Amino acid sequence: MSLKPFYSYSSEYLERVSLKYTLVRAFLVEAPKNLLDISYTVEDKELIIQVVLIHNTTLEDEVRILSQLQENLPNLSINLHKLFVSKEDFNKDRGCWLPTSYKWLEYLLFSKAEVL
Repeated sequence: MSLKPFYSYSSEYLERVSLKYTLVRAFLVEAPKNLLDISYTVEDKELIIQVVLIHNTTLEDEVRILSQLQENLPNLSINLHKLFVSKEDFNKDRGCWLPTSYKWLEYLLFSKAEVL
């Protein structure tokens, strides 16, 4: 099996890969311990990101993250939603990977399901 030449991939596919790479660099390179889930969707020219954090914590480096996203994704408006849940609620239903107190957006970037 051989890989396709780079130019043979659709521009839509390459945009999705670039978007995911940018999100990973912004959120996960130095991911804070209180980060539980990240999911996202794109609607028209808006990137909607849902970040789930442990209750009574903050998103460290939020300004840096938003700045990095805006710099690397200039054609999208960034809409960041933060949800807060307790560790107990997050792991309430062991064996089930799906969250019970909220819904993921279209694409899941990261989840700590069953780690805590």
